[in-house]
Amino acid sequence: MKRILVLFPKEWDRLEFARPEYRGRYEFVYAGFDLFRFPSNARLATFDVFRFLSRLLERFRRERLHGVFSNNEYFGALMAAVLAEKLGLPGTDPRVVITAQHKFYARQAFARIVPEAAARCAAFPYSVRSRADLPFELPCFVKPVRATFSVLARRIDRFEELQRHLAFWPFEKWVIKRLVKPFNDLMRWYTDYALDAHHLIAEEILPGMQFNMDGYAHEGRVRVLGIIAENLYPGTSAFRSFEYPSRLPAEVRARMTALAERLLGGLGYRHGFFNLEFCWDPVSGRIAVVELNPRMASQLSYLYECVDGLRPYEMLLALATGEAPQAAARASRAR
Repeated sequence: MKRILVLFPKEWDRLEFARPEYRGRYEFVYAGFDLFRFPSNARLATFDVFRFLSRLLERFRRERLHGVFSNNEYFGALMAAVLAEKLGLPGTDPRVVITAQHKFYARQAFARIVPEAAARCAAFPYSVRSRADLPFELPCFVKPVRATFSVLARRIDRFEELQRHLAFWPFEKWVIKRLVKPFNDLMRWYTDYALDAHHLIAEEILPGMQFNMDGYAHEGRVRVLGIIAENLYPGTSAFRSFEYPSRLPAEVRARMTALAERLLGGLGYRHGFFNLEFCWDPVSGRIAVVELNPRMASQLSYLYECVDGLRPYEMLLALATGEAPQAAARASRAR
C-alpha cells in the first residue's frame, strides 16, 4: 500500500479517494485547511508557511511516504513541490511553480518562449491612485499577480472603475496581505524576483474563445489529455459550462499542443500535471496563452473519465510516486 500526502485537499479530492477502487492500494494523509470555509480559514491569521512545512518535513522524515501532491492552486501546489524536493520524492521544480503562479513573471516567460502567443501586460501596486500611475492603456483586463478562482479579475474600461474595484476596507486589505504572504515568503527563498505578489497586472483584452488544455509532463515529455471549451455567460468572464470534446478545428488543436510543448519545455516543466488556458480568436487565428496552472484541474477530471474512460486521478497518483501514467496511452489525441 502506497502512502500519499495530499496538501490542502479539495472536495473533489476527498470524493475521488472515497471510491472503493483505492482501498488497499493507497493510504491518503491530508494536511492543510480549507481557505473557503469557516472556522478552517481562520487559520490564515496565524499561518506560517515555514513552520507548516517544517512540521511536515520532520514528520515524514520519520514516517514512510511514497508521494505528495496538491490540486490546490493557491497554497498547496507550491508547498507540495517544496516538500517533494526536500523529501526526495517526485515533483515539480518549486522554481518553475513560482514562475507559473506569479502572473507577471509568467507572462515575461511566455514572451520569451512563445512570443506570438504572449499577451502584453504591465504590473502595478494596489495603491495606484491616478491614471498616470497605471502603466497600461485602457480598456484592459486587471487581475492580481497571485490569485485563484478569478478573484478580483475583471475588465476595466475607465480608471474610475479601477478605483472602485480597489476600494477595500482595512480588514480586506489585511486578508489580501495574509493570502499572498506564504507565496511571497517562498518566492524570496527560491528566487531573486523583485516584484512581490502584492501587486496586480493590467493586460491586453484577448478576443475570442477560451479553452482549457489538461495534461502532464513525465521525464520532460508532455502528454495532452484533451482540450475543453469554456463557455461564458454573455458579456461576462464567468463560466457557464465546460464542453468536452471541444469543437476546435484539428489544426487549432495541433497548434495549441505545439505551443504547450514549447512553453513547458522552455520553462523546464519536466514533471507533474498542468492546466493551460488559451484564448483563440477565430477571426485572426491567433492563439494566446491566458495562464499556466501547475496542478491538475480536479474539477474537470470527471469529463475525461465520462468521455474517454481516462482516470486523471490515477495518472496523478502514478506521477506522485514516480511512475509513468500507463492509461495516458488511451488518449491518442487532444480533442
